Amino acid sequence: MRIEAQDIEKRFGQTLALRRLSFTLRSPAVCVLLGANGAGKSTLLSLLASLLRVDRGALRFDGIDSTVALRSGRIRVGMLAHDGMLYGELGARENLVFFARLLGVDLQRVDELLETLGIVDYSERRVRELSRGIVQRLGLARALLNEPELLLLDEPFSGLDAEGSARLRELLRSLRASNRVIVISTHALQEKAADFDRALVLDKGRLCFDGELQGFDSLAELYAETATFGSRRRP
Repeated sequence: MRIEAQDIEKRFGQTLALRRLSFTLRSPAVCVLLGANGAGKSTLLSLLASLLRVDRGALRFDGIDSTVALRSGRIRVGMLAHDGMLYGELGARENLVFFARLLGVDLQRVDELLETLGIVDYSERRVRELSRGIVQRLGLARALLNEPELLLLDEPFSGLDAEGSARLRELLRSLRASNRVIVISTHALQEKAADFDRALVLDKGRLCFDGELQGFDSLAELYAETATFGSRRRP
């Protein structure tokens, strides 16, 4: 899979949220998206998921307009957003079964993900009764139901305890070996740079770093060096 962004911009009223971003991502890749609050990270993820459309420029998946590629089913996408995209009055497993049926996914996949993410014991509890960390894991399971070629994770470490974070890292390592693109927005700067293939760093809607992470030990080190020093690129 190949994602190409060419001078993309997104505006909300008078506010220009993203300013002429250009980058290319090829599978397999785990790309970390960094930036302060308001830098444009969630906006970019929403564009990649076709929840929003670009106002200027072009966003293509395998040479096809991103919206066309997703709506035609040529590219499968999964997304974990801040709210988990779940129904609070339904049980954990009920939520996954509901989405699996919408997507035409075998229900065996539901049980596999409950086991993988360590939430089998919470299967019958309503989502509104669950802790933030368990809801986060459940939202990740929902995002993975259709085995997406493009996986978008908005702050996936938020609310996770040590066990949940460890499970997520293990899952990302296994997904990294598959032929997909994973884009992760995070403020968890303590994470090891070696767990990611590429980084995009945003500052006030502008791309100030696009490249690989060799030479950096942690995301904190990368961010400290690149966040406010103008546009920089690595191969």
